[in-house]
Amino acid sequence: MAAEYGGSSINKESTSSTSGGFLFGVVLFLAAFPLLFWNEGNAVQTARALEEGKGAVISLQVPVIDPANEGKLVHFVGSAVTSEELVDDYTGVRAHAIKLHRGSRMYQWKETARKKENTTEYYYDKVWSEFHMNSSNYHNQQYSNPPTMKITSQMYVAQNVTVGDYRLSPKMIADISEANPYPLDQEKFSTFPDSLRSVAIPHEGGFYLGSSPQDPQIGDIQVQYKVYPEQEVSVVGKQENRRAVVYTTSNGKNIELIYPGFKTADEIFEAEQTKNVIITWVIRGAGVMVMYIGLMLSVGQVARIFSWIPFLGSAVASGVSMIAGLLSLSLSFVVISVAWIFYRPLLGIGLLVVAGVLVGLIIRKAKSGQREEPSGDMPPPIPPPIP
Repeated sequence: MAAEYGGSSINKESTSSTSGGFLFGVVLFLAAFPLLFWNEGNAVQTARALEEGKGAVISLQVPVIDPANEGKLVHFVGSAVTSEELVDDYTGVRAHAIKLHRGSRMYQWKETARKKENTTEYYYDKVWSEFHMNSSNYHNQQYSNPPTMKITSQMYVAQNVTVGDYRLSPKMIADISEANPYPLDQEKFSTFPDSLRSVAIPHEGGFYLGSSPQDPQIGDIQVQYKVYPEQEVSVVGKQENRRAVVYTTSNGKNIELIYPGFKTADEIFEAEQTKNVIITWVIRGAGVMVMYIGLMLSVGQVARIFSWIPFLGSAVASGVSMIAGLLSLSLSFVVISVAWIFYRPLLGIGLLVVAGVLVGLIIRKAKSGQREEPSGDMPPPIPPPIP
């Protein structure tokens, strides 16, 4: 459905809002430094822990307890099974599975604010969402949602899941990811309480609470189920009291891994190393962005002073944005390189060189901006007097 316009409000700049933005920018700018430094240290420590785990792990042919492996890191493959039957306490739906998920979505108004210069316009869309949207703070109270959801999403988890002789830890059970749809048939509908069965409409393998699925109204609910069945998994964990639990490396990092299907120990540790690299780069990017936003909120206030002057205002804004971007990159490189000097000196020195080049570019850019080009509208020279 197309968005409905819900009015606008004028947001005039004030001294308090400007100073508030400046202070918030300073906080963001300063927060980026420990975030980037921590991220590099965490990446190195995680990589070292995985290398240690890869060298210490014992791969078992079958998931059978051997007293000689007590307290050691083991790897095994087998079927994760459980004897438990999970029950949805709201509807009575049952499933023999490792996990049973009830997914619930409500039809709601979603508010979107769009800023245009000094004006904020508010638009409202009807959307299906698993999360309740509190409309009490909406700009236009004409668009209101129910105060709560009649049925929320819920995950039911078996407590006792085993692979061979090993009982899996709660984290491993939570990390089991292979799921299948669990459509409701007439037998499952018969387990509903009378109060629910009288209003529930079978719909797309689940059920619908509302007058008509073809004409949804605000507050209508859709519910569908999926199960995490018994399945083959590959596990890396510490053998302890007939369980597979978390293994702590010498640097304090935890190893407690489960993957779907058949995976060798080498494949699991390589996948974890790749994941570590991806997470590290994501946080690096976030750190640079936090630093840039902080600079724009603080130093960027300078551009607003000239915003009312045609041409000059946009030129100053572009220059401030460019310098803030280069400065964020260079300072981030400095922090990262200092962190790597602390953890891995050779690579850190190389990063410092890159940071120095970026700082040099900024200084050169700043100096070139100070030079004034001669105007093209200078009057012609005065001719010499005629003798």
